[in-house]
Amino acid sequence: MKKLVTSLENQYDELLTFLDWLEVQLVPWQRRLARVFSDPADRAFFQATVARAWRLNRALVNGHKQFSDQAAYAQALLAELVAGDDEARKLAEELLTILEQTIRTSCAAEAINSILKPYLWVKRSFQSKRTAQNFLNLFILCFNMHVFKRGKRAGKSPFQWAGIKVETDDWLEALGYPAEA
Repeated sequence: MKKLVTSLENQYDELLTFLDWLEVQLVPWQRRLARVFSDPADRAFFQATVARAWRLNRALVNGHKQFSDQAAYAQALLAELVAGDDEARKLAEELLTILEQTIRTSCAAEAINSILKPYLWVKRSFQSKRTAQNFLNLFILCFNMHVFKRGKRAGKSPFQWAGIKVETDDWLEALGYPAEA
């Protein structure tokens, strides 16, 4: 756990920022796209098709062979969209480059981001850094006490995997609230 915390502290400035970096490059690209495709629906379809082809290709590169048919279809659709249109082909290549060059965080940071993401919407209601920190502390306790339901860690909580003994699996009960009847 200490190694994870150290790793996250080292990456703190980069957590949850890859979309900000993507937007910096995507907005000018979208302006160029608007000059080629006047219809907003055509622009949205073109962008989504290129992005889908890139994402499915990334999945294949990462060993997810179950996406090979979908990736082939996405590539074929993209090839059809840019066939005979040098401007469309150039725009597709530019977007693929933008997506490929966007720096994504490490696995540890991505794991924390995926866990915290549903709770980040709540952060707008915090009145101070202290209340935000208190919420994060409760979240950490709740997460570390929940028992994994599937996967290689199924049946144990992060605390149990770390050898931390707690009298209950209920984080509210651990805080002194009565157990639900």
